[in-house]
Amino acid sequence: MKFEYRPQAGSWIEIGRDDDGSSAIRNGIDPAVPGDGFSRSWDYSGLSEGIYWLRATVYDTLGRFDADSVLVTIDPTPPMPALVNPLPTDTVCLPMILEITTPDENVSLVKFEKKTAKMTYEMPVATLNQTPFGPHYCGPVAGAIAVKYWFDQGNIYCMREGSKYLTIDTVAARLADNMLTDENNGTSDDMFYYGLQQYIVTHGNELRLNAYRDPEYLDYRILFQERELVLILGLSGDPGVYLVAAGVSGLVDNQGRYSIRASDPLTGGIVDTYLRDIAGSAEIYYNGSWHHLDIIITVNGYNHTVTREYIGADNSSAGGWTFAWNSIDLLEDSLYFITATVSDVTGRTAMKTSMSLYGCGFSYEPGDYDNDGLANIADALFLIDYIYKDGEAPVGGAGRADANCDGNIDLNDVIYVIKYVMAQGAAPCY
Repeated sequence: MKFEYRPQAGSWIEIGRDDDGSSAIRNGIDPAVPGDGFSRSWDYSGLSEGIYWLRATVYDTLGRFDADSVLVTIDPTPPMPALVNPLPTDTVCLPMILEITTPDENVSLVKFEKKTAKMTYEMPVATLNQTPFGPHYCGPVAGAIAVKYWFDQGNIYCMREGSKYLTIDTVAARLADNMLTDENNGTSDDMFYYGLQQYIVTHGNELRLNAYRDPEYLDYRILFQERELVLILGLSGDPGVYLVAAGVSGLVDNQGRYSIRASDPLTGGIVDTYLRDIAGSAEIYYNGSWHHLDIIITVNGYNHTVTREYIGADNSSAGGWTFAWNSIDLLEDSLYFITATVSDVTGRTAMKTSMSLYGCGFSYEPGDYDNDGLANIADALFLIDYIYKDGEAPVGGAGRADANCDGNIDLNDVIYVIKYVMAQGAAPCY
């Protein structure tokens, strides 16, 4: 396989070649080793911004060849943000300065938003057993589960042919034909993607696909919970298999594991298992051993939107791309996704998301609500002002006002603080 590029007007320039198109065949029976298919890395950082052609030419052992090309836009300095503060999985306490950097020299706006991240989040994906189709059908079955989820969300044409609605079993059979599952005794990642894409195009074109190789836990959680995408998980190991993400719960345990759930085509049920980060990638515990998570293929409804809460924005690079954040609606020991979206003058946008635990116990003196370094009667008055007179929330967030940790902010908290500052009671929680 030869890969080339050229400007709109110009000669073809070779990027490189790949004579090893190895790709993992996942069938739920045999071992699978990671493989990227026919591919080539391309460093285009030295090219000028603009429109280019890309061409791939394939040759067989008989000397025959064919080619396909696509028009792409190259931006060596895209509006891709990198979060400086907060960093991924930071514990944060307000007030704080949100900050990003980006290589784009033409940024017009940086917008910061948040979304509550429930400790336990589940997606009602279907279950389907591959056994009636054949022992190697985990790929088509996983694809059918993803399609069924978006059908249930109102994308009705993805399971419709003419006036007839399809069953999930029929969708799996259609996908098996597209993915050449029987011919290959399983499904490779490139044929999975191609076959699912062809199915989508011929069934309403309501869904969108993307793929992420060698993802980590945070990628899994952001794509699944923050972006609200259906995730198809491609595992190598013995056996190689496709699963569909169904849930995530809590944070890391004392063995470095994260609890997840998945719809398993081999059993036709939901499995509770673990994911762990290792050496810049991730593994999932499945069938009694750890399997490398080679790829996440995401499926999204074309009209699906994610609801986030606006924090603030910056339209000037003076002093960096920042926003001073001092919200009053964050809850202690709660998770939040913080997303920065960068827009440039050409209309291109990109986003980056971090997941942070909100916790101020480590930052402030208990009961010091005005942040003057002391907990005294002034803080009791500060709390009264906040609860009964619409005054400012405690520095660090409204959650700190729950002095007795009973989940309510009321007179009992005022009494609790007064007893503390009068040396007649225990310290407030925050």
